[in-house]
Amino acid sequence: MVTTALDERAYLKALLEALSVSIREGVVLVDSRGLITYFSPGAQRLTGWAAGEVMGVSLSRVFQVPEQNGFQFAAVLESPGVQRLDILTRERQTLTLSVIVKKLPARPETGPETLLVLRELSDQEAADHLQSIFLANVTHEFRTPLSAINASVEYFLEEMENLTRDEIKQLLQSVNLSFTALQTLIDNLLEASNIEAGRFVVHLRAVDVEEIVTQSATVVAPLLNRRGQQLLIHKPEHLPPIQADPLRLEQVLVNLLSNASKYGP
Repeated sequence: MVTTALDERAYLKALLEALSVSIREGVVLVDSRGLITYFSPGAQRLTGWAAGEVMGVSLSRVFQVPEQNGFQFAAVLESPGVQRLDILTRERQTLTLSVIVKKLPARPETGPETLLVLRELSDQEAADHLQSIFLANVTHEFRTPLSAINASVEYFLEEMENLTRDEIKQLLQSVNLSFTALQTLIDNLLEASNIEAGRFVVHLRAVDVEEIVTQSATVVAPLLNRRGQQLLIHKPEHLPPIQADPLRLEQVLVNLLSNASKYGP
């Protein structure tokens, strides 16, 4: 039975090698320790590494990322599916890859293994991917002030007969601030070409932090009220001005507060 199992593994390995030679994609096999056990000709072509140089070597040592920030390429092993990643080739050139991660059934003689299929993304595919991320971010950014406006209007309609003049004023101020946030987002979209061209500008000036925090809290107040949540602001008695872009700083704070409300109890 042991001989049969070894013969089967030898056959499957030969089959894998035959198949991977005929395709342009890179095929990499990794054992349970994250060490490379197979490196196809396609993987050698993409990365510049020879199979003999990487066999038995840690995946993260071979597939290094341009800016690690603590991220190791081997982390892809924990997320089966399709991922997009930038790596450095043997010549230290940046390469954008689509990586398919597939966990393989464990074998008594080898333990669990992971199969990686690597495909180089064309410039157009990379641009399309960036565009999809951009559109997703834009959708998220627009949803925050629109949700605040919707909550204010709904609350006004439900409680219109019971609201005091001050409460109505507060609701209208919240709506006005949300419209201002939307206008800022639209301005940001118009600057998208400048961002792509590397001409993105942050307008720094002396900013009253307390004023920014107060405005941000006012914008999200209808969301908090609707969900029965309370926002407590703890700050020093005297906050010095800081150099910042007030519109972008407020946008960041509103997004953080909105997410805290959305994902909080």
